[in-house]
Amino acid sequence: MNHLHKMTGATFSLVLPILILLMESPALAQGQSGPPTPTAEGTSPLLGYLIAVVLVVILVVVSIIPSKRNFEDI
Repeated sequence: MNHLHKMTGATFSLVLPILILLMESPALAQGQSGPPTPTAEGTSPLLGYLIAVVLVVILVVVSIIPSKRNFEDI
């Protein structure tokens, strides 16, 4: 950051627009392509739903199982 403080006003006014143009060009290039077109290909979400249901069932079953501790262990 020290080298920015040493620049004169004229040098800084020449460098700043160049830096802005350099940062602006990738944004312009990205804006020209447009959004991707959606396709109907892909996997069905039913497999994910099935896995979620199985995990919830396992969680409920494990939480219902009574502990094997006696009242003396507490």
